[in-house]
Amino acid sequence: MDIRTLIFGIALLNLSFALIAWLYVRTSDQHIPDLAVWQRAKLVCGMGYLLGWARPLLPEALMPWAHIGNAMQIIGIAMEFGAYVGFLGLRHWRPRIALALVIGLFFFALAVVLDKTSHAMIISGTGIAGLIYACMAWVFWRHRLRAPQLMKVMATLDAVVASLLIFKALQGLLFVNMVPYSATAINMVLYVTAFIVMCCNGFGFLLLAKQDDDRRLRLALDELTQSDAQQRQFIAMLSHEVRSPLAVIDATAQVLEQRLHNSAALLPLVARVRRGAIRLAYFFENSITQDRINSGNFSLQVCEVDIAKMLHWAKESAEQLSSEHQIVLNMPQSPLPVLMGDPTLLRMLLTNLLANAIKYSPAHTQVTLSVSLVKDLCRMEVTDEGAGIPLHEQEMIFKKYTRGAAAERTSGAGLGLALVERVAALHGGAVRLQSQPGDGARFIVDIPMNALGTRHDN
Repeated sequence: MDIRTLIFGIALLNLSFALIAWLYVRTSDQHIPDLAVWQRAKLVCGMGYLLGWARPLLPEALMPWAHIGNAMQIIGIAMEFGAYVGFLGLRHWRPRIALALVIGLFFFALAVVLDKTSHAMIISGTGIAGLIYACMAWVFWRHRLRAPQLMKVMATLDAVVASLLIFKALQGLLFVNMVPYSATAINMVLYVTAFIVMCCNGFGFLLLAKQDDDRRLRLALDELTQSDAQQRQFIAMLSHEVRSPLAVIDATAQVLEQRLHNSAALLPLVARVRRGAIRLAYFFENSITQDRINSGNFSLQVCEVDIAKMLHWAKESAEQLSSEHQIVLNMPQSPLPVLMGDPTLLRMLLTNLLANAIKYSPAHTQVTLSVSLVKDLCRMEVTDEGAGIPLHEQEMIFKKYTRGAAAERTSGAGLGLALVERVAALHGGAVRLQSQPGDGARFIVDIPMNALGTRHDN
C-alpha cells in the first residue's frame, strides 16, 4: 500500500460519511442543523483529499490549482470541529473557529504564493490541521461525560494525530533530517493514523447524533405522557365536578315532569333539559371509561351478567334520550343463559349503540335492539331506519374522534363507536357494520359467553 492509495481511501471514507449523513438528514423526522454542517464538512474534506490524490495526474499548468485540495482539507476539518462544538452545546466557539480558520488559510495561501517548492505550504498545512485536531482532542476530553468511553477514545486518537501533524510541521520548519526514517515512512504513519482518526470521529459523530435524536424523542415522549396524564386528571376532575350538578338537574327535571304533567307547553321543555343532562352525563362517562381502559393497570371486572336485565336496562336508558323514537326489544322466548363479562362496560356498549342509532335516525322511526345466541357467542344487534352510512366511511367510523359526513348536522365527539369496538375487543368479541345508503344501519356485536380467558392489555 502506498501513500496515494491511502489518500484515495481517506477521500472515499469522507465522501461515504457525507452520503450517510445526507441519508440520515433526509430520513430523520427532526431537523438537525449540526448534522447538516458535518455532512458538508465531510464532503469538502473528501473532495480535498480527492484533489490531493489526483495531483500527480494533473498537467504542470494546473499544478497551482491542486493546492486548493489542501485548503479544502483544512476547511473540512475545521467545519467538522464546528459541527462537534455545536453538538456539545458550544456554539459560541464557532466564530472563534471561523476567525482562526481565516487567519490560518491566509498564512497557508501566503506560503503557497511565496514558496514554489511547496515546503512552506506543507509546514503551514500540517501545522494548522494539527492545531485543529489538538483543539478537538481537548474539547472531547473536557466533555467526555457525554459518552465516556467513546469520547475518551476520540480524544486520545485526535491527540495522537495532532502530535504527529505538529511534529511534522516542526520537523519541516527546523529542517531536521529524520535519519534513518524517510519522509515517506513518516507520511505513511501519518496518513494511516489520520484514516483511523477519521473513521473514529465519523462513527463517533453519527453515534452522538443518534443519541441526541433519541434524547429528543424521549423528551417528546415524556411531554406527551405528562400531557396525557394532565388531560386524564382534568377530565376526571371535570367529570367529578359536573356529575353532581347533572344529577341535580336530572332529578329536578323528573320532579317537574311529575308536577307539570298537565302542562302541555312546559313538558317538552323539561324533557329537553333532562335529555341534555343525560347526554352530557353519557359523554363524561365515555371519556372517563376511555381513559380508564387506556391506563396501564386496567382489567375487566368479570362477573355473571343477566342478559335480559341488561337489555331491558339499555332499552329504558335509550327511551330517556328520545321521546320521538320507538325502541323495540327483540329477545328469544326461551330463557337466556348467564354471560360472563364486565356489566358496566357491556351496558355502556349498548347505550352507545342505541344513542348513536337515535342520533342519526329521523324522528318517529324505530330503533331495534335484538339478541340471539350463535354457538358460544351472544350476538346483540342494533338496527335503525336512518339514512345509512356510505361504504367509504364504514371503516373509519370506529376510530376515535372520527365522524362521518352525516355527523356534521348533529352533536357528538366521536367517542361512542370507538368505545364500542374497544369494549367488544376486551371481551374477546368484535363489532361489525351492515349498512347501505338510504337503508339504515345495523351494528352487530358478538361477545363470547365466557370472557374469563380473554386478554385485557392495551
